[in-house]
Amino acid sequence: MSSQTKLGAFLILAVMLIIQVSTAVQESATNDEAIHLSAGLSYWRTGDFRMNPEHPPLVKMLAAMPLVFSPVTLPLTDVTWANVDEWNFGDLVLYQNRLSPDTLLLLGRLPIMLLSLLLGWYIFRVSRSLWGTAGGFISLGLYAFDPSIIAHSRYVTTDLGFTALAFFTLIRLERLIIAPTRRNVIWFGVVFLGACLTKFSIYALIAGLIGLWIALKIHRPDHPTVQAKNIWKAIGIGLPISLVIIWAVYGFDYRRPIDDPRISQLYVQRQEALNTNLLNNRGPLENFVVNDLGDRNSRLGSLAVRLEYYHYPLYTFFRGAISVIGHSVAGHQSYLLGQVRDLGWWYYFPVAFIAKTSLPTLLALITVLIMFGAWLFHTRRKQPSCLATFRAIDQRWLIYVIPPLIYFVTALFSHLNLGWRHIMPIYPPLLVLAGAAGMIKLRWLDWRKYLIPIIIVTGAFITEAATYPNQIGYFSPLVGGNGNGWRIMRDSNLDWGQDLPKLRTFMRQRGLTSIPFAFYGRADFSAYIPNPLPLPTTSELQTQARPTGYAAISVGRLWSRDGSYRWLWDIKPEKKLGSSIYVYKL
Repeated sequence: MSSQTKLGAFLILAVMLIIQVSTAVQESATNDEAIHLSAGLSYWRTGDFRMNPEHPPLVKMLAAMPLVFSPVTLPLTDVTWANVDEWNFGDLVLYQNRLSPDTLLLLGRLPIMLLSLLLGWYIFRVSRSLWGTAGGFISLGLYAFDPSIIAHSRYVTTDLGFTALAFFTLIRLERLIIAPTRRNVIWFGVVFLGACLTKFSIYALIAGLIGLWIALKIHRPDHPTVQAKNIWKAIGIGLPISLVIIWAVYGFDYRRPIDDPRISQLYVQRQEALNTNLLNNRGPLENFVVNDLGDRNSRLGSLAVRLEYYHYPLYTFFRGAISVIGHSVAGHQSYLLGQVRDLGWWYYFPVAFIAKTSLPTLLALITVLIMFGAWLFHTRRKQPSCLATFRAIDQRWLIYVIPPLIYFVTALFSHLNLGWRHIMPIYPPLLVLAGAAGMIKLRWLDWRKYLIPIIIVTGAFITEAATYPNQIGYFSPLVGGNGNGWRIMRDSNLDWGQDLPKLRTFMRQRGLTSIPFAFYGRADFSAYIPNPLPLPTTSELQTQARPTGYAAISVGRLWSRDGSYRWLWDIKPEKKLGSSIYVYKL
């Protein structure tokens, strides 16, 4: 790789970092950031992994590294620590500390941004190795200037970390297939283990790897890496070692469920579910867990109670994995195309893919799909069978197509329809494949090898520039653009509580000392908004006067399921702050 090529890639990544930092300092904490950052710091300081077990610790600890030797304190004597109240514990760390919330957030976000740059570099390298320099720059440009990727590569969450490690797993797998050496086996195991320690979505990656093994078994049945005996040998050796390493990362925890405050909380939640209609329209699995397994007097329930008194190794790890599965089965309130559901929709993520993927990326992928279809058509005419045609496909296509495809299919069955970010891991391999657009030949131009990359990367940059600095609220022109996003998807796709600094700036510009405000999010908005006033709901306006002057509301509250602020629906806002806060002049 020439020095000019490296310099070009570094310049694109540098621009990406500038965009990330300049927009991160304009945003308040999103819903999950206080939890993840405070949990990561508590792991470093105490060696206790009680907080936020729903996610493995690796990326949270990475984000908290800049805070380890800072003057930031942990409220370990507060009741929130004893009761494992991760939400309020996170608020105490972020908003009642020696450093300001903005400083804490920036320090925690910087490691995630740097990891995103490393991911971009490897996307460029892999694409360049497949399609040449032009293809490498196409893939890198689409990645570095994608508004949705920029948005979720600057937050203290596990999404970018898992996306990076899942992609690194595919890279190491490709090298293992090319050269099945002991060194490559070890490197594959290390990176895959890192993915396991990042997010419990690892099951979807495992499903993708199994599907890839089946495809490779058909494609190259004699290759040593697809032989069942070698696979079982690797699992037999690697699985115990991996479990020991994971146990070591968790500080060799050896705990009893009865000592976990969350267990007693589950029984309280069960009783609340029985006293309400929360189990209506639920499946048999949820009813079995609540009515049978959760009943301490039943045969299964009493057995579960007895098992709570035994010590278990890797308790926190498996406790987190089980809780994520339970959360996925039970569902979570989500919004799509004017509907609100708790169990989601099978087509949620297909809509998210179309709505949130940048238009240049979609066009590049469609171009590559047409190119591949044309190649497949001509190849099939020359081959004696479909099997022979399949085996004529470069195995690298299989590596970067099958796992993300299976990952996407598994997402269709999830009841956690909480945002585009949950399918973020499919994008690095897709962007690598998008680089194949650089193979298009324009024979009538001497500089043809530069034209396609220039057009695509310029289009990606223009898309980002038009969205800046509100990347989280990007929606494709195919669905009406950013202004129409609130009709399609919300939550982490649009309003994640991130725009409080913009409201603070607006108030300063208008000389406002207070403002009626209805906020959607977990951030402590009193840390940003002086003298916040409650914004009356529609029912409250029956007994009190409507406020005058300026008022503000988050999109998530304005269009909530209960319609509490229906009285604002027919009033045109004077200004939109970021992608999530509307300001009215009443």
